[in-house]
Amino acid sequence: MTGWLVLLPAAAAAAIAAATCGWGYLNLAVSIPHQLAGVVGVGERDRLMLPTILGMPRGHVLNSADVIPRSAVWHRADPLLHAAWLDCRLRDATLTTTGFRDLLTHGWVNPPADRPRLTLTHAPGAELEWTAWWLDRHQAAPTFLEILDRPGLGWDQLRPGWPVDILRAVRVTLVGVGSIGAAAAHALAAYGVGILTLVDPDRLLAHNLVRHQLTARYLGLAKVDGLGDQLSEAWPKLEIEPLALDVVADADRMRPLFAASDLIGLCQVCG
Repeated sequence: MTGWLVLLPAAAAAAIAAATCGWGYLNLAVSIPHQLAGVVGVGERDRLMLPTILGMPRGHVLNSADVIPRSAVWHRADPLLHAAWLDCRLRDATLTTTGFRDLLTHGWVNPPADRPRLTLTHAPGAELEWTAWWLDRHQAAPTFLEILDRPGLGWDQLRPGWPVDILRAVRVTLVGVGSIGAAAAHALAAYGVGILTLVDPDRLLAHNLVRHQLTARYLGLAKVDGLGDQLSEAWPKLEIEPLALDVVADADRMRPLFAASDLIGLCQVCG
């Protein structure tokens, strides 16, 4: 049970934090095989649910998962409960349901008699503000909770400890986007480099597929075009210049390009 992860998007967290009653029900999108749940609706007491959007990328399992109404509950809690969550995680321990209830500051909803129920707790101002538990009539077991504090994926996830704005203006030119160059391109994009120029004259062939980042979806296309499309899908704000050119034969195009680049990566051109 404690292997489950609950994803709480920013809109849902904000709705809970703004609620005045201190408890309510949650709608969850649930993938049982993956032990994964996402909050897609927040209510106050028995009031109507406010729908919330997970904002997961296309193809994510929760986008097609079953939505189970009122399958979880949230409560406002004393920060001591969240300290107990940490302690239980470290010791692989649980709280009694009575001990859990005593550390809630608002409301109480009995868990079902025949199964545990996911319960989220919010302790405003605590160092650990949010926790998740599996709660039944006898015990409360901590489980994992991830706050999606910025919807979707992107460079803003790197703030505030990363120089995002500086890196967005950096231009990197990669010469060769075989298996090594393609992996380097993905890594540079993930670290926030804002402008990538890809130089490689080759097409993606069948024997490349065993090692390359590109899949058969791009078979026969220029590697720079396929990689540019793949990176644009993952990083919409990334500026990509795909050039199906030979660095030697097209030296007249390379000289001004290299002069305008902050960094040039020479990658071995292989599958």
